[in-house]
Amino acid sequence: MNHYFSSAPETPYKEFSVVYELCGKKFISKTAAGVFSAKRLDLGTRVLLEYIIKYSNLDLQNKDILDLGCGWGPISQVLGTFFHKANIYYTDINLRAFALAKKNLYSLKNCFPKEYFLDVKMNNIKNKYDFVISNPPIKSGKKALQDFTIYALKALENNGQIFYVIHKNLGADSFVKWVNNYILDSYNIVAKKMRSSKGYRIIALEKQL
Repeated sequence: MNHYFSSAPETPYKEFSVVYELCGKKFISKTAAGVFSAKRLDLGTRVLLEYIIKYSNLDLQNKDILDLGCGWGPISQVLGTFFHKANIYYTDINLRAFALAKKNLYSLKNCFPKEYFLDVKMNNIKNKYDFVISNPPIKSGKKALQDFTIYALKALENNGQIFYVIHKNLGADSFVKWVNNYILDSYNIVAKKMRSSKGYRIIALEKQL
């Protein structure tokens, strides 16, 4: 079956324009059939970005950030605009989505494409990141989400943090339990629910003190 998390979508190419506002700024992006949330900014992504910008008190300036599973690029587009001194690297297994992200982000001089998970999925990690920020591919299945998280952990600096958004009805609480029961000992990482909004949980993965 063809999914947005396939590397080469079989869905015929049809391009769309998405206009959205977030935290007082307006954004315009090109999207296409065969990528995640092709006709609008996904609500979970909106909740995640609003948390980062409005509620987290995080200072992302001068930090290295990995937008893992970037889709057509809204996380990088928004963070690159609000945190213009951050270095934001984006990547996606879906080559159509990745190509769209490069189009949408070309004018942002602090956003840099990372080809096709090469530094993470292939276990050839050339860079480490202060933050990994993602709306992960929940519908790809539990095993895929767990593998995705292991890749993210391998790409994380020792004092880094991961931020996910997961809907409460799509396994957010069970994901937190999985991290704290099975991943904590191997990576000294603990998962915490930071905020709930509109049915979504913002989950932080960070080093246990």
